[in-house]
Amino acid sequence: MKKKNKNNSLKKVEVVVSRDDEEGGGGDHGGGAVLLSGVTQSRIFNPYKNIGLVSSQVPLILRYIHKRRENFVITCAGRSISTYVSQQLRHISSSEEGGEIGCMAGDTYHVYTVGPGAKFISAWRRGTELTHEYPTSEHASDITHLLPFAENLISVDSKELVRSVSLPVGDADVTSILHPLTFQNKVIFSDSEGFIYLWNINTNQLIYKFDTFKGTRINSLMQSPARGVLAVALASGHVSLFNLEYDKILMHLTCLEEPVSLAFMTDGRHVLLVGGVKGSLTAWDLDTREVISFVNEAHKCPVSGLVGFMGEPIFVSSGADNAIRVWIFDRPDGGFRLLNTRAGHSSPPTMARFHGEDCPTIVTTGEDNTLRSFHLYNETYNRIITNFPSTSSTHKPLSVNSFTNFGGHHQPIGEDILAFDKYNASELYTFSFENSKRGKPILPGNDTLAITCVAITTDIQWALVGFKEGKVHVYNLQSKRLKSTAVVSSGTNTSDIAGIALSASESTVLIAAGVTLSYHKFPSLAEITKETSVAPFRSVFSRRTSNLACLVRADFSLTICDVSTQSMMRILDHCCSPVTDGAFSPDMKWVTVATTDGCVFTWDVPTGNLVDIFRNFPTAITSLDYTPRGDFLVTTHADEVGIRLWVNLAVFAPLPPFTKVPDDYIPKRLEDVIPQMPPVKGQELVKIQIDSEILNSTDPTQNAIELGTLPKFHWKELLNLKTIKARNKPAPAFKPERNIPFILSDLEKEKTRNLVDLDLEKVLSGMSTSLIVSKPLQTLDAVPFTAFSKKLSELGRDPFQFNQIATTLISELAGMGPSQIDLEIWSWDPDCGGSKKLLMNFLELVTFAVGRKQHLQIVMTCLALFFKIYRKQLKSSKVFKEPMEKVSRDVGIIRDSMFKTVTRIECLVDYSNEGLF
Repeated sequence: MKKKNKNNSLKKVEVVVSRDDEEGGGGDHGGGAVLLSGVTQSRIFNPYKNIGLVSSQVPLILRYIHKRRENFVITCAGRSISTYVSQQLRHISSSEEGGEIGCMAGDTYHVYTVGPGAKFISAWRRGTELTHEYPTSEHASDITHLLPFAENLISVDSKELVRSVSLPVGDADVTSILHPLTFQNKVIFSDSEGFIYLWNINTNQLIYKFDTFKGTRINSLMQSPARGVLAVALASGHVSLFNLEYDKILMHLTCLEEPVSLAFMTDGRHVLLVGGVKGSLTAWDLDTREVISFVNEAHKCPVSGLVGFMGEPIFVSSGADNAIRVWIFDRPDGGFRLLNTRAGHSSPPTMARFHGEDCPTIVTTGEDNTLRSFHLYNETYNRIITNFPSTSSTHKPLSVNSFTNFGGHHQPIGEDILAFDKYNASELYTFSFENSKRGKPILPGNDTLAITCVAITTDIQWALVGFKEGKVHVYNLQSKRLKSTAVVSSGTNTSDIAGIALSASESTVLIAAGVTLSYHKFPSLAEITKETSVAPFRSVFSRRTSNLACLVRADFSLTICDVSTQSMMRILDHCCSPVTDGAFSPDMKWVTVATTDGCVFTWDVPTGNLVDIFRNFPTAITSLDYTPRGDFLVTTHADEVGIRLWVNLAVFAPLPPFTKVPDDYIPKRLEDVIPQMPPVKGQELVKIQIDSEILNSTDPTQNAIELGTLPKFHWKELLNLKTIKARNKPAPAFKPERNIPFILSDLEKEKTRNLVDLDLEKVLSGMSTSLIVSKPLQTLDAVPFTAFSKKLSELGRDPFQFNQIATTLISELAGMGPSQIDLEIWSWDPDCGGSKKLLMNFLELVTFAVGRKQHLQIVMTCLALFFKIYRKQLKSSKVFKEPMEKVSRDVGIIRDSMFKTVTRIECLVDYSNEGLF
C-alpha cells in the first residue's frame, strides 16, 4: 500500500505535480491512433503511429468529467491509453507508447498504468500528460492489481504483496480487489480458492476472513448501490449477492456460461449486468430474478470490462477482441441493444492495401473473417466492409489470404475488391467498397483447383484468377462468366501460378508460374513470349500507374520487369530470408520489400542500388504498402492487431543523396522500437536541412508574399459588386390598386398610352437630326479626374519618383472601399472621359506591385475587374500587347511560387495534425 500526502505527492517520488480541481480532457484531434516514439535505423522511414488499436484484455475505465458534463471511456490500446467521449465513442486523445500495460485503474484526477517488469506506476492526466511516477521497488514480482481511492493507491503483485503486508492466501492468486462503500479504510481481497479478506489499511491488520465461497474460484467482485452488498462472480457459473455485514448470501443466480465481469445499472432500475467468458452479455432483473435480455457473442473473447453510465440506461463493454461497444436499454421488452461500437481486427491482419489513388483509406483483412477499412486521419470513418461466410465443411476459421482493389477511378457502384479463402480456395468473392457488401461468388467452372492469386482491371470489368497447375482464367465481374483461359507450363511440367501483373494500358499481362515467366495479350490470353528463370517465382507485385512489375524468386532475389515491352530491367539481390510482401513508391523511384526476419529493404529503381535497410520488428511483417501520395508507409505484423504507420522523411524534408548500402551490412536487431517512458536522453533526432539563403537573410520577410490583412468584402466580392447592389436595393413601397370599375380602368390605360406616344413624337420632331446620329464623346475630356486618377496619370512622367508614386498608389488602393475602387476603374474608359494612358499606367502599377509582392489580394482582384471592363479595348489595340505580356509573365511566376509554398505548408500541417489526438 502506498499513501499519498495532501500535496498529491509520494515519498521517494521525483516528479511532483499539484492536483487540479477537474480534468477537462483533451481536445478532439481526430485520427484515432496511438503515437509512436523511438529511433529507427532507417534513413528514410520514421515510426509515427499505430492505427486500429481500440482495447485489450485490460478492463476499461469510465470517468465523469463535471466541467464537460460528459462520460469518458478510457481503454488500454496496446502500449498506450486511449480516451473516448460518451456514448458516441469519439476519440479525443491517446498517450505516447511506453512499456506494455498489464494493469490500469483510475480516480477523479489520474489514470494509473503499470506493466510487467515496470519500475514505476505511471499517473496520467487528460490521457496524455505523464505527471507522476511511483516506484515499485517494494514489489519483487509483476503488479497485477491497482486500486486508487481517497488519498491511497494500493498495488498488488503476483506474490500477494501489498507494500509490506503479505496476504495469507498460500498458493492462491488474488483475483479481485475492492473498496466497499461506507467502510472507512477497509479493502477487500478475493482469491482463486474462494476466500474473501477484509483488511484495515491503516493498521495493516486482517479484520475478517469470509469462507462462504470456499472451494470455488472468485472471478470478480462488484459493489452494489446498496450498503454492504457485493456481487460475486464465481467460476462455477453462478453470481451471488453477498452481504458483508452479516456474512450471508442474499441471492443466487445461475448463468449459461462462466461470469467474468459484473456491473450494476444506476438509472433507478434494479438490474445486474453479467459478462461471460465466451463474450455473452446478460441483464438480470433483481426484483424478479429473471433474465430480461441476453446477447450471445457480444464479444469474441471474455468480457473483461463492463461499466454502466451513472444515472443513464447505458453501459459500455470491452474485451481483448480489440472492440468497445455501447449498449442502451430502450427495447419495448425492456432489453438492451447495441448503440455504438469502435472495433479493429481481433486477430492480426494479413494484408493491407490503400483504396483508390486519392483516398487515405486502408483496406485490411485478417484471420478474424472480416474485411475492414481504416482512415488515416479520422477514426470516425473506420468501418467494417463485410464479414466472410463460415466454412462449415472444414470447421476452420475462414480467412482472406489475398485481395486486390482497382486503385483507379472512384466508382460509386461496383464490386471492386477480390478476395479468396486460403483454407477453401475454390471460390472467389467480390466485394463493394462503397456499398459495404459482398457480391455473388465467382465459381471457377467445374475446376476444383485452389486459387493462388488474383488481379482486377482498373475499370472493374475483368478479374484474372490464377490456380494451381498453371491455369489462369479471365472472368467478367458483371456476368460472372468465364471469358478466356490459359495454361502456363514448362515443357510437360506445370506449376502453381505465383503472380499476375497487368500493364498500365491493360493490353499485356505477365504471368509467373514456377520457373516460367510468360507474357500474354489481354483479355484473350494469347501467348506473346515466354522466358525461363533459374529459381522459381514466389510472388509478383506492381503498381497500376506504371508498367513495372517486381517478381520475387525463391532464392530471395528480386527481378523488375517492364510488362509493356516484355523486358527485364533490374535484378536486386541482397535479401537473406523469404520476402513476405513489397510495394513500389508512387513515383516508382523506390521499391520496398519486407522479409520474414523483420527486415525492410529499399532499393533505388533507376540505379538498382540498395539505399536503406533496417530491422526494428520482433515479428515478421506480413504486408506493406505506400500511401497514394507516398508520404507514409503502412505495415502489418504477425503478432499485432494494429497497423503501423511510418513517415517518409523524403516527402517532408530534403534528404542528402543516399550512398549505396554495403553488401556485407547486417542491420542490428532491435527487440523493441518503442523506448520506455519517459524518452531516453540523447535520443537521435531527425535533422531537417534549411535553405542557407533564409538563414543568411537579414530580413526574413523580404522574399515573402504579402497578402494583406484586409477584410474579405474589400476584394472578394469586387467582381460581383453590381449584383450585390441590385440584390440589396430596397423594394418599392406597396401601392394598393384603386377600386374602380373595369371599364374606367381600361379607358385610363388607353389615355396614358396615347399621351406617351404624343410626347415622344414631339421630342423627336424637335430634335436636330445631327444629335440623333452617333457622335464621338471626346468633348467629355474636360470632366475632372479624381485624386487617385491624377496621380496615376503622372506615374510615368518622372522615372526617378516612379517607385515612390507607385507605392503611394498601392497603399491608397488598399485603403479604398469596393464601391470606390469600382468607380475609379470605370472612370478610366477612353470613350467616357478617360484615356489609354491611364490604362497603360495601371498595367505598369500592377507589374510593380507583383514585383514587390505587396497587397496581392487587392491587386489581383482589381486586375480581374480591369480585364472584365476593358477586355474589348485591350484586344483591339496593339499598344497594350507588350505590357499585358509582362503582367501575365510576372503573375505566372508569383502563382507558381505560391502554389509550391502552399503545397509544402499543407504537407507540414497534415504531418502535424495527424499526430495530435
